[in-house]
Formats: sequence, structure tokens, C-alpha cells
Amino acid sequence: MGRQQENRLTVETAARVQAAVAAHAEATGQGRYAVERELKRVVRHPEPDAG
Repeated sequence: MGRQQENRLTVETAARVQAAVAAHAEATGQGRYAVERELKRVVRHPEPDAG
């Protein structure tokens, strides 16, 4: 279960994540929503380790 579902995600942590998403989007020339969508996809459906 994720921190958000457990109510352990603080406002400060959420703000830091949003700032990092916005910074990455700007640095790579992508839209913030596209970066956030991809982040959510990877977190929810991680690729299995190749090991």
C-alpha cells in the first residue's frame, strides 16, 4: 500500500514531488501533465527487473 493510501504522504512531500515534476518537465521541454502521467504509470506498473 502506498504512502498516500496510508495517509503518510505529507503536504511537504507532495509539494516537493510536484516541484520536481515541474522542474523535470521544464528541463526536458515536456508538458508537466505528460511527465506526471508517465511518473504515475511507472510507479503503478513498474517493469520487472531484468536480473
